[in-house]
Amino acid sequence: VAGVFNPGAAIDTDVNSATTLFIAAGTANAYVYQRVGFTGGLSNIGDTLRVKISSPANLLSAAVLPSITLTTYNNLTSNADEITLSNQFVQFDLASNGSEAILSFIPTKQFSGVEIRLYSGLIGALTTVNLNYAQRLITSPEVSSATATACLGSSALLTVNNPKPNTTYRWYQDNVFKSTGVTYLTDATLPIGNHNFFVTATGNNGCESPKVGVVVTITAPPLIPVIASSNPANVCVNNSTTINVQTVAGVIYNWYDAAIGGNLLASNSSSFTTSTSLVPGSYTYYVEAASISGCANATRTAVVVTVNQNASSSDIIISGNTSLCNTGITTLTASSTTVTNPIFIWYSDVALTNQVSVGSTFTTP
Repeated sequence: VAGVFNPGAAIDTDVNSATTLFIAAGTANAYVYQRVGFTGGLSNIGDTLRVKISSPANLLSAAVLPSITLTTYNNLTSNADEITLSNQFVQFDLASNGSEAILSFIPTKQFSGVEIRLYSGLIGALTTVNLNYAQRLITSPEVSSATATACLGSSALLTVNNPKPNTTYRWYQDNVFKSTGVTYLTDATLPIGNHNFFVTATGNNGCESPKVGVVVTITAPPLIPVIASSNPANVCVNNSTTINVQTVAGVIYNWYDAAIGGNLLASNSSSFTTSTSLVPGSYTYYVEAASISGCANATRTAVVVTVNQNASSSDIIISGNTSLCNTGITTLTASSTTVTNPIFIWYSDVALTNQVSVGSTFTTP
């Protein structure tokens, strides 16, 4: 004799009430089963099947697991995936006194129902098992990171990495519902500090998964960079020069050719060296300060470098007595009308290898 008693108790709202599956002791080659359906259509791949069984006589143990099986169904069609509770893919959480157990299993196929069977020929005295409930647990959302950062006045983009069909993702700030979708853009007016956001998944059956949290940290950008006072403002053509900022701990510096946007010339560097191929003229470079997390000050500091043409002999005007007797001396004066703030270097040979004086005047020995 075998049977199912109180079949509705497995699908009511009381997790402690139960259907009883019974097989008389000594019955051979028989089984008894109950099939439970879920609302909301088919599951998604990755959804979890969770079942609670119990034994009023406290007879549940590892020894009886091979005689109890689970099979999932696609509507009225079996998925042909019958699995014993002793299978390694079934998580079996057994109460220490053998009174009840929670079974968790992730089927490989979509399902809308489950069948639990109790087979005869048990090892031990178990002839009954109670089915308290069967649940279909939606796959919890996975976020790209448990933390995110954004600059003051900007937003952080939060994303679900494992979106499933027929699933609604709900975003919360603390306990306040904000929006639905696979992605969520935080409010740009959030103040400096840490802010707690959460996302849940809701399937067609209306059940909402546990919340998955993301901590969003809003930081203030560093102060605008200060250029080092020792920076050269001028360089000769075919030469380079290096410009520097006054470094601040925890701040990185990026160099650009424009005040907004533009081309990145150097990153994470407190200095920038100009090209040797620049033609004469003035060049403006821009440096921004950013935190290690990437929060950059929107205002860049400008640095102007002037590339000067090299002077030639035609730029020099010499005045003074250039005709001397054998024992005479003279003072020569150099000037230029084409070079601003010129520096004159005097040599005693045409090859310019023997320097004898620096300055606008030179008195012969």
